[in-house]
Amino acid sequence: MSVRQNIQTGFMSIKIVLVASDLQRLYGAIKRVNNNAILEARNNPYRNAVAFKNLLLLNINSQKHMKGWTYDKRYKKWKQKTVGHLNFWKLYGHLVKNLTVFPVGAGFGRMNRWMAGITPGVTDKGNTSWLEGNKGRPVLISVYSRWLEFGRTRQPPKPIFTPTTKEYAGRRWLRIGKNSIVTIRRAWR
Repeated sequence: MSVRQNIQTGFMSIKIVLVASDLQRLYGAIKRVNNNAILEARNNPYRNAVAFKNLLLLNINSQKHMKGWTYDKRYKKWKQKTVGHLNFWKLYGHLVKNLTVFPVGAGFGRMNRWMAGITPGVTDKGNTSWLEGNKGRPVLISVYSRWLEFGRTRQPPKPIFTPTTKEYAGRRWLRIGKNSIVTIRRAWR
């Protein structure tokens, strides 16, 4: 017996009978799973950006990652007198009020890339410079956020975005991803 004959005799015939209603149900389930996967691919990044923004606000308001930071004596005295508190990352509230979620990248029609932070180009109201006696031009909020996050000459860094990102990446984004998977799985019925 040749090799070809052995291979042919090793196969068996299988007859599959599909009932039209079963096939329709299967097709419907596949379609629902596909539609939910498309929706989750679009909505999951937005939900993550919103959750990150909320964690950022919570950490700023609770002063969570600010242990060990200090102010210059003159600035501390000025801030307490001017705004009545010594909270880090807060002066007149411009940063906190302008934290938002916005799409990033090209093509805003079917966007699925989102970011939490300060929209580029947003400035404070001006007249907030402690060195100029509550004077000064409006400053981009993203600029002074960068100064605080990374520091500058004679101003040590006081990061909030970096530790909050590490905290968020630790568990929170996984939870949102798992919820997306559960949503897609539920579509299979």
